[in-house]
Amino acid sequence: MEAIKQLTDIKRIGIVKRTGDQWSQYTKKFNIDVLPELAAIRFEAMGVCGVYINGEFLEGTTGRYAGRVAYFECTSLIKKGENEITIKLGDHYHQIIGEEIRARRGAIISSVAAEMEFISGNERTTLVTDESWALTSDDGQTETIYFSDITVAEYDRLWKSAAIWHEYKGFDIPEAVASFAGEDYVNYTKNCYAKYAYPKKVFNSNMYTLPDGTLTSRISDMGAVWLFDDSALPTAFFDFGRIQVGYLEIEYEADKDTAFEARFDYSEHAEDLFLENRHKGWVTNLQIRTPLKKGRHTVMLNHRRAFRFLRLHFEGQFTTVHLLSVRVRLSLMPYSQAGWFNCEDKMLNKAWEVGKYTLHVNKHEEYESCPRTEMKFFSGDGIIAALIDQYAFGDMSITDSSLSHTEIADNGGIVFDKIARNVGLWEYPAWRIITAHNYFVYNNDLKLADKYFDELTICLDWTIGKLNSKNLVYQFPIFGGAFYNVSGSVEYTCSCDRLGEKPLVNALLYRSLICMAEMGEALGKGKPEAWRALAEKIKTAINEHLWSEEVGAYLDSYDTSFIPQDGNALALLFGIAEGDRATKVMRTLERENWSPYGSAILSKHISHTRGGNTTISPLMCTYEAEARFLLGEADSAMELIRRVWGTMLKMGAQTFWEFMNNNDTVRWRVPAHAWSAGCTYLLSAYVGGIRTNGKGFESILYQPYGNMERFTCVTPTPKGLMVSKCSTVEGKKHFELLVPEGIKVESIIPENAEFTLTTY
Repeated sequence: MEAIKQLTDIKRIGIVKRTGDQWSQYTKKFNIDVLPELAAIRFEAMGVCGVYINGEFLEGTTGRYAGRVAYFECTSLIKKGENEITIKLGDHYHQIIGEEIRARRGAIISSVAAEMEFISGNERTTLVTDESWALTSDDGQTETIYFSDITVAEYDRLWKSAAIWHEYKGFDIPEAVASFAGEDYVNYTKNCYAKYAYPKKVFNSNMYTLPDGTLTSRISDMGAVWLFDDSALPTAFFDFGRIQVGYLEIEYEADKDTAFEARFDYSEHAEDLFLENRHKGWVTNLQIRTPLKKGRHTVMLNHRRAFRFLRLHFEGQFTTVHLLSVRVRLSLMPYSQAGWFNCEDKMLNKAWEVGKYTLHVNKHEEYESCPRTEMKFFSGDGIIAALIDQYAFGDMSITDSSLSHTEIADNGGIVFDKIARNVGLWEYPAWRIITAHNYFVYNNDLKLADKYFDELTICLDWTIGKLNSKNLVYQFPIFGGAFYNVSGSVEYTCSCDRLGEKPLVNALLYRSLICMAEMGEALGKGKPEAWRALAEKIKTAINEHLWSEEVGAYLDSYDTSFIPQDGNALALLFGIAEGDRATKVMRTLERENWSPYGSAILSKHISHTRGGNTTISPLMCTYEAEARFLLGEADSAMELIRRVWGTMLKMGAQTFWEFMNNNDTVRWRVPAHAWSAGCTYLLSAYVGGIRTNGKGFESILYQPYGNMERFTCVTPTPKGLMVSKCSTVEGKKHFELLVPEGIKVESIIPENAEFTLTTY
């Protein structure tokens, strides 16, 4: 029977809580004779969860998604002799939802499974959750419930793939790189890790009723410590300057037992908080209540939140609460600030940096869609996230933990049944394949491709199974709901009505066939020759059936009244449009889709497709700009960058938005979406000009942008740091490249420019 079950020693333990508040605590003492080289803990939870080592808070998880495994290093917290690990387990996600569930079920059911590992040399020992862990709970329960065991399959797929959060240990720059890149870069790499974020501004409840136009005159700049009297209660507001991700921590002194309610606002604009008719979909207010004890104390919420604005509302009309400190204990993956971009244009520098930060707040157990509600991995988002990660931090390893999650096609692109029909977001299986292929190309590493190859083949076969006799995929409606309503989103614009043979889906199928063929050839698996042959047939079919010579663009067959940016941008990027046809596509997009704000999703207004021409997708503008760089139209690519990301910065973006309106309104400005931060990748790869030739940077193409006066770009790679520099003296351009020894360099340098290659 044990051989059939294939269980690990890790048990899911928990509690059925019918009375008391939301928290229970599990504790285990253990002895350490020799300090380990690495100590870390993997854990998953059903319910909000916080982990403490010897009384020090390590990290937590929201417990929102099944199979989401956190993996944190805690080497510095371990001591010789007796140690203690404590897991504080609470309600589900946040209290409002939890209270509704508890009322309906008559109980809260929470669980946690954890494995602590200690590594010294080749020796590895573990400590796992089981029935022996001591339980304390406010309702008097002391008996831990043993729910189930982690299976070997779960462990291999999810636990082993979890991305480890290493403790920050600093960053050593090779002397040759420091000298070549310069003092500004060296200073940039220092002090990049912060433990806490403090408010930049604070304002009290009197502000809440004031008109929008008078806000700025009443907000006062504050430091890290405040003292409020009764006039500042019962409500205080805090502005943290930009989106922060972490755990709210306050130090206070109260004259009696009371409570506060914290409301976390995700907007990036203060005026949104005071507009009664604001669009509720874009400003998320998540509320958490917690008790405060009489006296002076510090309280930290184990609920991880993403927010810029915070409102604290205190109960008790005659209660006095002195706030001594309000801060956020950051939950951001520690990193080495290795990548860098700096040029004469301050806007481009800021765009690069804001894009990097946008990705950083989305790097948790996997590449999240956005941190607003701890959204899961979407493979279409993950492609851009991994590319930014490579150029900003030199790390694409989270691709593995992202792909390991067994979510449905709507999220990660996995298809379990090759003939399934009602699957949303038809292009996501292709995005999943391209994500895996990118990792292979940038790291010259086949382990990940091999690990996921069989399921990627199923994804490919599923899409191939949708081909009609014209060798094109026809997107049909997705039916769902009790009465088979046509309600499913068919692609990334979240439309359920954009149907037919679309350049978007078919271009992605073409590209995924090429990617699978390349990985299959390297692994000696699959059907590389057949996949390449089918790719050519699909390319021919797209050019034969979806091209309009009259319009000068590729059109959806179901509705030919608009020009879709997505399918045309990808046709350019993937080489489906070639020669004069590619030039016509670029001119058509400029004429029909471009505006001062970027390149619109569609060339006309369609309300159900993100508004059609009223909306800009920074994601698709990344692909259009990249295609223009590759096709020799770098100036138009730079113009698109300035329009899209420059506009967001002018409108106050501190992180880049999911979509943006094609005008000065703010309808789509949902912040902190990594798929919208592609400018960071573009500026490094196509202005700095260092790109892999498909061998994990063992061989590179160096093609810097020629119309900048100066820039310095540092690119972290698996082979080491590479530096690209441009300078202009008396009108003469000079490009310099520093790479580690042994790197093969193919260079394409602008005309009449000088080029120097140096190795170290």
